[in-house]
Order: sequence, then C-alpha cells, then structure tokens
Amino acid sequence: MVEADQSSVDSIIEQAQARINQREGAYILEGIFDINIYIYEDRIQVYVSYNNPEAVINQET
Repeated sequence: MVEADQSSVDSIIEQAQARINQREGAYILEGIFDINIYIYEDRIQVYVSYNNPEAVINQET
C-alpha cells in the first residue's frame, strides 16, 4: 500500500490535465506509473502501465 503523502497520483493528474487542456499528447513517468496520452480530433487515449524504478536503477549500473 502506498501512503497518501508518498503517492504521485495528484502530480500525475495535474500534469495530464495541463497537457490535455493544451491539446497536447504527453509521456509521464513518475513513481511506479508510466503514462502515455494521445490526443486525436475525436478522442483522447490514455495508457497506464507499471514502471519498476528498481529495474531501471539496476540497468543503469
């Protein structure tokens, strides 16, 4: 369980909302979330997947 003060959900929602308001797509990588937002004339697609920060750190060493 992720504590509320450790959650990145509020930040992700703010970033996503700003990009959607600007009619721009986005790639957001924050905490355990990997998010892609695609803006089309008639729809918005949002893909959310799991990001394992520990695996990324291990790949860098």
